[in-house]
Amino acid sequence: RRRQQQGSPKATVVLVHGFGASYGQFRDNIPALVEGGYDVYGLDLLGFGESAKAPPGEGGLVYSIDTWSDLVSDFCRDIVGRKGGSQQQQQPLILVGNSIGSLVCANLASRPSGTAADALVLLNCAGGMNSKLLLNEPDIPPLLRTLVLRPLLFFFDLLLTSPLTQRWAQGFFDDFRSRENVEKVLRQVYVNGAARVDGALVSQILEPAEDPGAFRVFCAILSGDPGPHPTAV
Repeated sequence: RRRQQQGSPKATVVLVHGFGASYGQFRDNIPALVEGGYDVYGLDLLGFGESAKAPPGEGGLVYSIDTWSDLVSDFCRDIVGRKGGSQQQQQPLILVGNSIGSLVCANLASRPSGTAADALVLLNCAGGMNSKLLLNEPDIPPLLRTLVLRPLLFFFDLLLTSPLTQRWAQGFFDDFRSRENVEKVLRQVYVNGAARVDGALVSQILEPAEDPGAFRVFCAILSGDPGPHPTAV
């Protein structure tokens, strides 16, 4: 979605949402940025929001930080018209991410031949795509990682991906996407949850979770490679 500033904008802003969300997460930021003189784009990452819930593995598709970084790069090139490399005669580009979206933006900006962003705004940057990021945390003792975390995460992956446990995994997904649970989680992540979390915001997250293929995307993301740690990009 695009909201265009009339006249000559200060810069182009591309908004990248977090886990389970969509560009609608920036519903109040978009008009404020446009009023401030920016040309604003918001996109839904593959597997979230109004985007396709393409089956993992189809055509070699892997849900990952790199896949979403490729998507944002293509979006900036083909939709925004931003090219990597030289920034001469190009309108300044600002990438704004939240949570997983922040990690995607940082990962993209770190690529030598990637989209040449002039600035990054990383809100609540995620440490990885899922809980496997804990295996790369230097503060966790190696013995704890080997004897406790690794077996637990392996077992969790097995529950999500094995045909024998799909019913349990589906039940877990159904519980996760309940209106009550989503609202509870949102109230925890917003500083002013009482004011910011309303029916419209909850519906923006719940409705895409009803799309065909959403369950498979959910399992693929939680059982996939966590991607790079923010400090590594």
